[in-house]
This record gives sequence, structure tokens and C-alpha cells, in this order.
Amino acid sequence: MEKKENIYNLLLVGETGTGKSSLGNFIVGEEVFEVSDDADACTKNTIRKISKLDPQISVLDTPGLQDSKGRDKVHYDQMVKIINEMKHLHLIVIVLNFTNPRFTLSIQYMIKFLCNLFPKNFAKHVAIVFTHYDHDYQMKINKKKGTDPTSAAKKKYVPQIMQLIKETTNEEEFKAPPVYFMDSYVQDDNSKENLFQLIALAKLIKQPIEDIRQNCDIKYKKEEQETEERTEVKEEGDQIVTYIRKFQRTKYTDYNNNVTYGDWKCIDTRKTIRDKPVKIIERYYERSNNDNSGYKDYHEIYKKVQEEKSKNPNKTKNRTGTGNYHEGICEEKNYPKIKLKKYECEMDGKSFRKVEKKFDEYFSGVVVGFEIEENWKDGTNGTWEINDCLLSHNVNAKFVSQTFRGQSFTLKIYEMEDVEKNNDDDEDF
Repeated sequence: MEKKENIYNLLLVGETGTGKSSLGNFIVGEEVFEVSDDADACTKNTIRKISKLDPQISVLDTPGLQDSKGRDKVHYDQMVKIINEMKHLHLIVIVLNFTNPRFTLSIQYMIKFLCNLFPKNFAKHVAIVFTHYDHDYQMKINKKKGTDPTSAAKKKYVPQIMQLIKETTNEEEFKAPPVYFMDSYVQDDNSKENLFQLIALAKLIKQPIEDIRQNCDIKYKKEEQETEERTEVKEEGDQIVTYIRKFQRTKYTDYNNNVTYGDWKCIDTRKTIRDKPVKIIERYYERSNNDNSGYKDYHEIYKKVQEEKSKNPNKTKNRTGTGNYHEGICEEKNYPKIKLKKYECEMDGKSFRKVEKKFDEYFSGVVVGFEIEENWKDGTNGTWEINDCLLSHNVNAKFVSQTFRGQSFTLKIYEMEDVEKNNDDDEDF
């Protein structure tokens, strides 16, 4: 590693397109940093080069802020690694494009990050360079309009940068950072003079920045907590267990307004346990041998549906067909309690195109019957498919129409409720 007193390290930071790499080449004296006119960042990693014109000067060129591929976090990590390897830093050069100067959120983000990275005397090590400044052209504008654009730029942007440094570091009194104007492409005499002054400033700094935070986390403009609940129903043995889990994750919004998310984490779990209705009905039948409580009536319905189901040639298979269809006990009763749940669905779509609707629902009671009613108003019909849902708790169905001319379907599910209502047992983990 070079001796600290013989090398003066300059760090160039700024948005993509400000001309950082061209400025780096101007300082080094040769084309060592890749330059491009594309909108995407040309510099992909933090690169350090020793000046050919002045071996005492070292330049660190960083990838442009607000990188179009969202790699700012990776770039910051690389920059910190190289700075830590050098052990010291003399000058932080904030690069702005004079033809399009903007004190954007990404520039503010970088300044805040650097203030946290170098917690002591940060303001003493900052300089500002406006690139793409054509001195000859601006002199003509000055004479014509009687204005000094360099003074206007200083008055507009320097106070904003000073205020941000003050707010971030809590430094009360410090001098305004020096400002330079250069055209790295033309490299006229005025640009060269400004460059010499910038290098001289770096060499005047007797005490470089050495107090570098080893672990400086990226700070976000906004952190928000998002929560959601997820329900999962499982059949475990003779029981139905419903898990209700609450998940949380963090939404991060950085100073470039890029949004990223942390991982979902389960922060709470509750579960509800109930016996399977089918098992309850079977247990009722066993009890009916010992008393006259009416449990046998529930088992008789169960037995009747089971017999009808066994006669169906498509037993244990999905039912498919066209037109109306019914199977099982398709009537409402008060005792044993059988209730009807009706689902209406209009088929939407475009003419002469296939339209498909799906239905999937879990029922707490036992499905003892179902009906399909079709209403194909133009005389055509569609097809339907339904799973073997009798004496189960799940119904899956699919309805398909070939053309859209007012088709609709009605799905009727007859569900036999428990004769006993078990109290739900909620458990927290």
C-alpha cells in the first residue's frame, strides 16, 4: 500500500450522465475510465486510478447514481470496500452537469450516505465541479445578457448542499465548499486552470478523512410495515384444522424512489380445530343404538347418499356433461338440517370465443347433494365438469361456453350441518 503522505485520494460522485468518468480521465491525464453517451451507467464498479500527470493524485470513479438497473446498493458496498482498503480520503468531489444541473433525491441520498460514512469534519473535504462548462460560449452569453451563470449556479446549489450537510452531520459552522467549472472534452485553458486549483486544494488538506465507518447501512427515505393474513385448512386425522397466520414484511423506499421489500415473516399464528362432519355423523349413528336422540336420522341421510353415489357409473371420478344435472339429496330440511347454497355466474367474454369459469370452495358441513342448472338463451349450450363432491367438504367445478350470447349457470350445493356445534378452540403459538 502507498504511503499516506504521498498520495491524495479524490472520490468522484454524481448521477449517471454528469460526466464523472470524463472528469476522471481529465484529472488522470489518459483515457482510463470508460465513457459513454448512453442513458445507462457506463461505469459498473468503483475504479481507482493513479494520475499520469501527477503521481501524487489518485482518482476513484464511482458508478452513476440512480442506476437504471437498480444496483445502487451494490455500488455503495463496492465504494466502501475500496475506501476502507485505502484507509484515508482527501477530497469528495460532487459532480453536476452545468447544462442540466439538478439537486435530485439521488444526489441528496448519496450526500447523506457519505455524511454517515465519514462522521467527522465531512464538510471540510467537499468540492463541487460543474462539468460541460464551455468558457468561451459562456463569456459571449455573459456579455450579451450581462449575467454571470457561474454565480447563479453557486447561489442556487451550494446553499442547498450546505444545508443538507448541516442537517445530516449537525455541524454548525463550516465554510462553503469551493466550486469549479470545467469542460472535460474541450480541456481549454480555463478548464485546465480550474483543474489545477482542484488538485491544489486536495494537496492543501493536511488531515485526510480517516475515521471511516466499517459498517454503514444504506438509509432509506421511508420504511413501512405491510401485513397480511393467510388462511390454510388441513384435514389432520379425524379433525379439520384451520390455521390463520399473520405475516409481516418491510417496504423500503430509497431516495431514488426505488421500492424493495424484505422477506415475509410469520409474526402470529392461530388455529381452529373441529371434528370432521362425516366422522361426527358416523359417531351419531353409534350413539343412536343407546338413545333416541335422533342421531340416527343424520346417519340415514348419510347412508342414503352413499348408496346413490355407489350406483353412479362415474363414482370417484369427475362428472362431466351438458344441460341440467343433479345428484344426491337436493332438498332443504330443518331436521336433519340441510341448507342450500346457491351460486350464480354469468359467462362473460367475446362472441365466438371460448369462455371458462371455475368454482372452488370448502364447506364446513357435508355435501349431500348438488344441482347444475344451465340457461343457454340462444339455444346453444356449454359443457360442465364437477368433482366427486358428495360426502366431502370440497366442491370444484368448471363451466365452459363456446360463444357468448347470454349464457349463465346456477350451481346449487346442499350441505348437511352438524347436529352438534362444537365450540371453536383457538390456539396461539
